[in-house]
Amino acid sequence: MVSFEGWLEDELRTVITTHRPFGDNLRKNRTLARSALVRIVDLNPHVRALDGPQRWQRLLWAFLDTAASCAPNRTKAVRQDIRRARELSREIRELAAELARKLRARDAICNARNLSRNADSHPVDLLNEAACIADTHAAYRGANIAGSFRLHVAPALAELDQHVNPACWPTSADLIEALASLQDRDEQHEPMIDALHVATATREASVRDYWRALDVALREIQSRHDVNIDLPDQDCVDLTAAVLDSPAGCTLDNFRKVKATS
Repeated sequence: MVSFEGWLEDELRTVITTHRPFGDNLRKNRTLARSALVRIVDLNPHVRALDGPQRWQRLLWAFLDTAASCAPNRTKAVRQDIRRARELSREIRELAAELARKLRARDAICNARNLSRNADSHPVDLLNEAACIADTHAAYRGANIAGSFRLHVAPALAELDQHVNPACWPTSADLIEALASLQDRDEQHEPMIDALHVATATREASVRDYWRALDVALREIQSRHDVNIDLPDQDCVDLTAAVLDSPAGCTLDNFRKVKATS
């Protein structure tokens, strides 16, 4: 029979590999977390016939996975990125609206004086050019977007263009103005992960953010995998201290305050 210490070393060796740097913290602070780790296995005994990860593993991993996205320093960085993304959206809205005005002013001059026009007024021309540009963009490198576009999209667009009155198409100025108007949506730049959304909902960057996110993560594994998450408060605090390497404010009193409002 494998001793608890032997099991613990095996599991810590695994989480160090899969959950850096928080697995390293847990191994370093395993004495602090020992009671919580014993309780995790007591609440969710090992079941040999279970297909997939054990329930005790899911409970332990919830603490580590939540740290990976919602540790105090990471939620602080996410909040800064959210603010920056929103600032950029405001700038995009202003620049796109101004560009749309300039495109319409130029088109009006061309129409009034019968001047030849750039091949940027029709959305089909714009899309064809965009597909070529996408291939050179770092985010899409190797995707062969232009080739796929020419093969699957461009023929259908060309045929559609032949059968549709040009007056029915929005102009490139309309498309750019649409880009501007889409920047006004309130829900933009919110975290798409429920736990991170909860962690960044306040303005603090503390262990309390982590506990709010952890509550979401624990309820999810309880619902989806029938994991017993009823760890005593002190075990939650000790395991948090081990995983996050004793962050400021990691006290039983603070944990219970967060728990009372969750």
